[in-house]
Amino acid sequence: MAVFLGGTDPEKDYIYTQFIEYFNNPRLYFSPEDSVPHSPYIVYVTPIHSMLLNENRFLIVMCKSHSHSTPSSIQWLKNLKWTILQTRHIEHPEKYVSSIPDLQSHSYTLRENHEMSTWNIQYEKSTTDWSKYKCPQYPQLQVFLLHQRGQLDEYAKRGSVTIAIETFRTLIQLEDTDYSSIIQRFPSGYTKI
Repeated sequence: MAVFLGGTDPEKDYIYTQFIEYFNNPRLYFSPEDSVPHSPYIVYVTPIHSMLLNENRFLIVMCKSHSHSTPSSIQWLKNLKWTILQTRHIEHPEKYVSSIPDLQSHSYTLRENHEMSTWNIQYEKSTTDWSKYKCPQYPQLQVFLLHQRGQLDEYAKRGSVTIAIETFRTLIQLEDTDYSSIIQRFPSGYTKI
């Protein structure tokens, strides 16, 4: 992440804030099943409450392991600098239920007027497993929608970040912001990467 004198990357911080607000800052649980030793990621999960009994919806965040030296058993989303955020239907949630004591569901209210509903996504490419979208307003966001039927055209060519999230077949990757064009204009020593 780009770091400026006196702080961190303001654009990335804004994106984190919007996700925290959208999901109502859920409590996430460290997943020992997914955070294997020497893995580049530490994984946190929380079940998302659903009115349908057969829908096992989860919010999953993956943080680079060097950014969190010792994982806590419970973290709030606002305290996690994630690289990958997933909203997923999990076919076999028992792996989480059996390995995470006191796992509790989180509820949030879908807010159609949330800021992220204006973050448009545009189709980029597909495989039989996923469709990839870019977000023109925030190029560091990459959105992947996972296919159910193995077809290249399972999803629309355009949408919004919130529509993608609510499919619960979504992987969002947040890359570092590219400030190289701005940094070139500053004298040496005024910025730090």
